[in-house]
Amino acid sequence: MSLRKIHITKQDQGIGQIGGGAWVEDMEHWPMDQLGGRPMVPLWSITPAFFPVPQIAENVRITVFVPATDEPRSWHEASEQLLVRSGKLNPQSTRLHAKVLLHPQAAQPYIPNGIDVLPEGYLGLEPMTDEELSLETRHLFKGAAMSKQLGREHWLQEQVVVSPRYFFAGQLLEADLVKWNAAYTGIFGGGIGYLFLDYRVKQVTDYADAGMFFIQYAE
Repeated sequence: MSLRKIHITKQDQGIGQIGGGAWVEDMEHWPMDQLGGRPMVPLWSITPAFFPVPQIAENVRITVFVPATDEPRSWHEASEQLLVRSGKLNPQSTRLHAKVLLHPQAAQPYIPNGIDVLPEGYLGLEPMTDEELSLETRHLFKGAAMSKQLGREHWLQEQVVVSPRYFFAGQLLEADLVKWNAAYTGIFGGGIGYLFLDYRVKQVTDYADAGMFFIQYAE
């Protein structure tokens, strides 16, 4: 099985998306910011087709929601909330401010009134080159600095030790998001967003917490 990197495209390939609305049925299931009490912003969603082997049930999605901002497209406060510099993480950690939601896939994406969503783009996957695979495996503690599916995390600060209940599902580089649309500038503080999923989501088909998402950036 070759490792694959993520790119953003205009064509929906059935793998997932960044930005846009969330594929939830209604506002009842929309996550709220635990600090500000506001509806959160959908950042990244993936479908069962994102994975090379089945990891989640058919007809569900996993969506990453991030805190809303006081000023549209001003991401400094949100990126500070998402930052995890080092240490150990478990699902009860008070340092986690993103929401990773597994949910049935609605017939169409939903955008609540008053929510300023991010520009929509779709995920594409392509195999890493031999040079990229070498970078992915060269370092003892981290993989290559690219947007990718699975593989190894590329830490920009200290290594974060995540509970063994979770597996690394992928990472997005802010630089790749900004190439798609400048509205993403600052969302990761210029760094990387990491997605870890709970192994137990394989059998879940209803709304449930699915994992952890956080960022690092160089300081």
